[in-house]
Amino acid sequence: MNQLIKLITETESRDEYGAWKTVETETSVFADISSISQTEFYKASSNDLFGGIKVTLADCLDYNGEKKLKYKAFGSTDWTEYRITRTYVNGTKQELTCEKAVE
Repeated sequence: MNQLIKLITETESRDEYGAWKTVETETSVFADISSISQTEFYKASSNDLFGGIKVTLADCLDYNGEKKLKYKAFGSTDWTEYRITRTYVNGTKQELTCEKAVE
């Protein structure tokens, strides 16, 4: 597990005026990043999604149902946000299939 990702937890709370707002909290964890399969790639692209990755966490206890994460590829200066579209527990590891929405 050699790359840092940020799992994003979203919660709803009220501001000082009583209006609801979404608050995002980021939790940094280490993970392995790999490409998705060709089949997953083409299915995603037909739904206006692209840039899919598979994230493998060493411990399934690091994942708490988050719907989004951020990942900064080697050599990049920017964090890219991904939606978590599928999860899978493999022994003690947690696999997250993620897609970036077309902007």
